[in-house]
Formats: sequence, C-alpha cells, structure tokens
Amino acid sequence: MRKTDQSLRILTSVVFIFGALHLTRCENNYFREAIEKAKDTVAPTIVTSSPAAGTTLTSLETLTITFSESVEGADKASNYDISGTGAGTLSVSSITRISAMQATLNFSGSMVDGSVTIALENITDTVGNPLDGAALSFTSDATPKWRFLGRGVSTRGISVGASPGFTGDANYLYAAVTESNCYDGSTTPDDVTVLRYEFQTKAWTTLGVPCLGGASLTATSTYPTLLLHQGSLFLAFTDGTTYVNPDKKVRVYVFKSGSWQILGSPLPASIGANSSYSGLFADGDTLYVSVRDLGNGSKASVYQNSISSPGAWTLVGSNGISTGNIFRQAPMALWQSKFYVAFRDGGASSHPKVLEWNSGSWVDTGSVDTRSSDYVNLLTTPTALWAVYQQSDSVVAQKYDGTSWVAVGGELFVGASPNYLSAEVDASALYVAYQEASSATTRVKKLEGSVWSELGAGLTGGNPNIRLIGGKVYIVYRDKSPSYNDKLSAAYFE
Repeated sequence: MRKTDQSLRILTSVVFIFGALHLTRCENNYFREAIEKAKDTVAPTIVTSSPAAGTTLTSLETLTITFSESVEGADKASNYDISGTGAGTLSVSSITRISAMQATLNFSGSMVDGSVTIALENITDTVGNPLDGAALSFTSDATPKWRFLGRGVSTRGISVGASPGFTGDANYLYAAVTESNCYDGSTTPDDVTVLRYEFQTKAWTTLGVPCLGGASLTATSTYPTLLLHQGSLFLAFTDGTTYVNPDKKVRVYVFKSGSWQILGSPLPASIGANSSYSGLFADGDTLYVSVRDLGNGSKASVYQNSISSPGAWTLVGSNGISTGNIFRQAPMALWQSKFYVAFRDGGASSHPKVLEWNSGSWVDTGSVDTRSSDYVNLLTTPTALWAVYQQSDSVVAQKYDGTSWVAVGGELFVGASPNYLSAEVDASALYVAYQEASSATTRVKKLEGSVWSELGAGLTGGNPNIRLIGGKVYIVYRDKSPSYNDKLSAAYFE
C-alpha cells in the first residue's frame, strides 16, 4: 500500500508540473503576441497589380493584387468598392486567394468610357494594421468603337476604282493598294504596292518593293487582290507590265524569299486576254484565279495551277462561264467539298449567279435572286453557302443548303447604293461594309438573327474591305478625311 501511495504521489506531481509548464507556455505565447502587435505598426501596402494602376483598359475581367505582407479580408467581395464615371455595371463576382499576400478579383458586368476606381476597405495585416493607400484607379475605354491601326499609311492616295486587297492572320495584316502616280507621285502610272501591319510592333511597312511595276511602267496596274494560304501570301492584279496595245492581263505573284515572284511558267505567266477584276482561292496545293475577261465579252473564267510545282495556267471548265459581262470580281469558295464561283451576270439581267463545279462542268445552283445585283460576295459557314450582294439601295443575304436559296433576315435598306460591298460571316453574325453611294461615308453593319445593327459610327472614307480575324472585324479603306487625302487607313472594332 505504501508503494502504491508513493506512486500516486509521484504521478500527481508530474501532472501538476506538466500542467504548470503548459500554462506557462500559453501565457508566454499570449504575451509574446501582444508584444509583437505592439511593436508592428507598419501598415500593409499594395505592391503591384495586374493590370497596373493608371493604365487604360478596354475591358476588365480579372485583377490580381499583390500585398507587401500577409493580409486578412482580401477574400471578401464586400471589401471592394467600385466607383467612377466609367464603372458601368462592373462588380466583383468572386475572389481567388492565391496566397496570404495575393488575391485575384474576378469581375462581372462591363465598364463604359470614363474613370474607374476600386477602393479596398476593411483589409488589414495579421496584427490589425489597415491597408495603406487602398485604391486602384484606371481609365476605361470600354465603349465599343473603331480603333485605328494607322491612318494615311500608304505613300500616295489610292485608286477610286476598287477596294484594296485585304487579308491577315494573328501576326500580320496585309493590304494591296493601287497608288496614284505611284513611282514619282506626278507623272508615272498608277501601280500596286503591298503593305504589311505587324501586331507585335504595331508598325506598317512595305512588303517587297513599292510600285511593283517600277520606273519603267507605262500602263496602269489595278484591281489587286490578296490570299493567305498555308503560310504563303499570293497577289493577283491587272499588271501594267503586260501591256501590249490594247490589252493588259492578270498576273499572279507569290511572296517568297523576301520578294514578289511571278507564279507559273512560261514567263510571263499571263492569264486571259485583257483581263481584270481577279479573284484568288486555294485548296490544298491548287491555286485558283478568276478573271473578268475583256477579250471574251467580259465574261467570267476560272484558271488553276499547282502551288508547289507551278506550270501553265489551265482553265477550269470552259472559257467564259457566265452568259454575259460580270462587271466585277467573281469570288470563289469551297463548301462541303464542292467548289463554287459567284458573279453578277449581265447576260441574265444582272442577276446574282452561283455555279458549282460538278463532274467536270459548271452547274447553276438555281435562282439566287430575280432582281439585278452588284458586288456579289460568296461566303461559307459549316451549314450553308452565303451570297451577299447589293440590290439597288439595299443589301441582301441568301443562304444555300445544297438544294435551294433562302433569304436571311430582312434586307438592309441603306437609302443609297451600298457600293464596294464587302462581307464576312461567322457562326453568330453576318457583317457587311459599304460606301454610301459616292459619299464620303463608309458604314459597317451586323446581322444577328433578323436584326441589323451598326458597328460604331460611320468612317469618313470609301472603298472598304473587311476581314474577320480572331473574332474581330478589321477594315481597310480609302480615307477621305482632308488630313489623309485618299490614302489607306485601317481599323478594328472593339
């Protein structure tokens, strides 16, 4: 019994001592933390933000903030107050806490043009010091509008007769223009120059040499068109260097090894007799060019050549596939593995025509419209082939499902001839650009469902050409503002 009592006394003493030690440590921690809090009077600050404060924004989807130390309260949406003339409907929808010193704000809603201030409230460091300088300010340029990539970028004023050739990708935009009195600005003929815009450097440069015909050119070069295919850039135009009275012919060039090289042999690779208004299209290794052949009643003809091993240009079908004068370009397209060409057919009361290459011959797809038309565009989506054209003072869109043509939406009534009509389409909308008759106004409209709306304000100019690149609408046009004197300008809508 004595031994048991002694063991109990020893155990009790151990427990008491352990408890006393444990209490002492807790008290020490408490007092240590209190002392540290008393010593830390430095307020946390915002070290960086992305996007950076003071920048101009067209949209704001996320904002990542890095603090000078660990903070509390940064993960509460109610601790961020958004104000300013540009705040619009912007609000914090959620917050992603990356670390104790960093948080990403996710936004919903949208801004408008003006100032935007995001004030941070009730955010402290771990000892309760409130955030210092707790506001981030930005300038909002969020209202969708035309944003210029350059105005008056060509050396000379560009031709009134046709729209610039235009194409591009994620890295570059390309525009081919006919510059007036190109070589010397006064007495030499109009000639073709190709310009390139690089998105990374935001700079325009001449691709190859300017005025491709050079100083010895004696006849005008006109109607350039461009095609970007599998990384290669192709150019076609009525080439003044082929002039033998009274004819000029279309030539096709490829940009290769830093210069423009004629595609096809034997040289010179001329197509048609006295041809104009060329169009380009490619499928795999085959390059197609359509022409308005003035030597054959201004009818449409289509030629083909190999890209990798070019030789003589050969006709696709017969020479002259329209019944009459086509007046302008004959655009081409591939839809559901079938090849199509479209044009205004002067031999059929100027009705729009779309032909399909079928079993070795061109076959009419049926009546697109029974009224006269002009500026026929041929477009594709996965489910339909589109014909978009001018009809008097309206723009008309038709879709072909492989069997028949059906009108899309309502006609866009312009009230004046929608000249130099250019069109693009994607899965959600149709876009058209046109010059209002002979005025100094170019407009771009969008058709969604059955509703037409305008993209921004009208542009002062004419001869537009548009492209959809990366989901944005890009435009090149002849700028008729007095400061730019008919030179090339380019913009995108965002």
